[in-house]
Amino acid sequence: MTRSFAVPEPPGQSAPALEWDELLGYLRAIDDFNLPPLDALLAQTDVVGDPAMPKPAECAVLRWIERVFQEWEQSFPLEWELTHKLRAFKPAVAMASLSEETFFRPGQHPLHQMLDAIHSAAIGWQGDLGRIGQPVTNLIDKAIADVRGCLDQGGDMAAIASQIVAEAQRMRARAEKLTERTIAAEHGRLRAAMAKTIAADLINGQLLKYTAPSELNAFIRGPWYDSAQLTYLKFGDQSQQWRDFEATTGQLLLAMHPLAPAGDDAREERLRLARILPAELRRLLLSIQHEDDLLQREMAAYEYLLQRVAQDRPPELSHLLTVDSGQPAAAIPKMTAGVAVGQWYEVCSDTDVFRLRLAMIESGEGLLCNLSGAKALSMPMADFNAKVGSGDAQPLATGAAFSRAVAAAAGIDSDAALDRLLNPDAAPTPSETDTSTTTTNSGVPDLPIGTWLGFHDTDTPLLAKLALHDKVRGILIFVNRQGIELRRLEEREYLALIEAGQIDILEARNNFREQVERTRAQLQQGQG
Repeated sequence: MTRSFAVPEPPGQSAPALEWDELLGYLRAIDDFNLPPLDALLAQTDVVGDPAMPKPAECAVLRWIERVFQEWEQSFPLEWELTHKLRAFKPAVAMASLSEETFFRPGQHPLHQMLDAIHSAAIGWQGDLGRIGQPVTNLIDKAIADVRGCLDQGGDMAAIASQIVAEAQRMRARAEKLTERTIAAEHGRLRAAMAKTIAADLINGQLLKYTAPSELNAFIRGPWYDSAQLTYLKFGDQSQQWRDFEATTGQLLLAMHPLAPAGDDAREERLRLARILPAELRRLLLSIQHEDDLLQREMAAYEYLLQRVAQDRPPELSHLLTVDSGQPAAAIPKMTAGVAVGQWYEVCSDTDVFRLRLAMIESGEGLLCNLSGAKALSMPMADFNAKVGSGDAQPLATGAAFSRAVAAAAGIDSDAALDRLLNPDAAPTPSETDTSTTTTNSGVPDLPIGTWLGFHDTDTPLLAKLALHDKVRGILIFVNRQGIELRRLEEREYLALIEAGQIDILEARNNFREQVERTRAQLQQGQG
C-alpha cells in the first residue's frame, strides 16, 4: 500500500516530516470533507506556511482512505444528501487508519461496524420521505456529533459505535416488522383476488353444463358466489367442504329441470335432492349465515322454485350469464438476473425515482416497500423484470458496505473473497491439496507466521498474511484474517516478486524489511 499510494517527492527537495501530534491536529481541524484527507491537511499547512509534510507511509495511508471513500460511494451509492453527510467521517477514519492496526482488517474496527450499520439502515432513504426518513438523518447526525466529540475531547470510540449499531439495528427491526405486516396484508389481498377467480371458475363450469331459471341469477352471482370465495379462503380447494360446494352447485341447477316420468330412478334421485338441498344450501351459504332475514328470503325463493318443479310446473330455463372471474393470476416469469426478494432497487418511473425493496413475489406480482416497510408499489413481475433488464430498476448493493469498500481498496476485489472475508463462520480451511514438489530455496526470508504482506503485482493491491511456509514442498500460502486462502506461491515465484519490488512487508519491526532488502540485493548480485 505504501508503494501504490505513496506521494512522490519533488527532485532535490526533502520536506520536514510532521510530528505525530501536529498531524492529528491538522486532521481534527479538517472542515472541507469533500476534499481528500491529504489535500485537506495540506491546504491547512499552506495557509499557515508550514513546510512540513506527513511521512511517505502516512501520505500513502491518507491517499488510501480517499480510495476507500470513493469505492464506498461508487459501489454502494446512497442518496447524494447522505453521501455528503457521511464524508464528515473522513477525519476519524484517517486518524484510525494511521494509529490502529485493526483498521486494515475489514469488519473488525468499530468505525467499520458503525458505518456498515448506518449504510444498511440508510439504503432506502430518500429526501422526499419526510418524517419517515427523519430517523435515518437523526442517526447519522448523532453519529457524526459523537465521533467528532470523541476526536476533540477523547472518548470510547467502540462504545459510540456500539450505540449507533444498536440503534441502526432497532430501526431495521422496526422496518422488518412493518414489512411483515405489509406482506401479510398484500398476501391476503392477492389470495382474495385468487378466491374470486377460482370461485367464479367453479360456478361457471356448472353454469355451462346446466340451464336454469333467470330467477336464480341474483342468488348465484350474489350470496352463492360470495360463499364460494369464503369456502375457498377458509378451507382451501383440497378440502371436503370445497368438494361439497362444487357438487351442490351442480345439484341446485339440476334440481330446476323437469322431473323424469314416475317410477324412474332418476326421478326418485331428483326428489331426494329436492328434500336435502335446502338444508345443504343453508350449511354452505357462509356469506349470509349470520343474516337470518336474508337467509330466510333466499331459501324461501329457492324452495318455491323446487315446489314448482315438483308440481310439474318448472320455470323457463336458459343458460345464465357466467360470473365475472376478475383478473386471472399471472404466471411467474423466469427471473431476470439481479431480481431477488429482499434486494433494494432504484426504480425509475415516468416522473420520479424511488428506492424500494422487493419484499414479496406472489401470484406473478411483486410487492415493493419503502424505507419504513410500507407498501410503495406493486406490479406484475414481468413488468419488473423488464425494468431491471432495461436499467429502469437498478439493484443497489448493500451489506457490510464500508467493510467491503475497505477490502476492495486494499485489493480484495473478488466477490467470493469478500463473502468469505465477511462471513468467517462459513469459511473453509485453506486447501492443502497442492502436491507440487518444488525444491526449497534458502533465499526466502524466514518471516514469522502471521506477518502481513502487500502484493502489488495485480491491478489492485492485495493484503494478506503468511499462514504457511512449507520448506519441503517449497510453497508459501497467504490468507486473510479469517484463514481463507488468498494466494499460494512457489518459492521461486515469491522471490521473483521480491526482486521486482512487488511485495511490501507490512510489519513494524525493521528486521523483516531488512531481510527482504537483503534477499533482493543478493538476487541482483547473483544476476550480475
